[in-house]
Amino acid sequence: MANMFVEFRGTLVSLNTLLVTGGQFFATVFAALLSSYPQGWRYMLGLAAIPACLQFIGFIFLPGIYYDICLKFKSMTIVIIYLCAY
Repeated sequence: MANMFVEFRGTLVSLNTLLVTGGQFFATVFAALLSSYPQGWRYMLGLAAIPACLQFIGFIFLPGIYYDICLKFKSMTIVIIYLCAY
């Protein structure tokens, strides 16, 4: 499975690094803006829970991995699912 996206690997790694670093930068700027309020830390903590809850809800709806599908179905079904997915 790791060799499936060889041609996109560099782009995906660079994009991941850019998004993580950008998210940290904007979180720091937002925290600096909220730190001027007397109860700003409460807003920071409360607003940080929103993306975490959305990510948790998204994890519930993620499809199963191919190993789980392989255990559940026969080999021909695996080929059909693989071809439809990619």
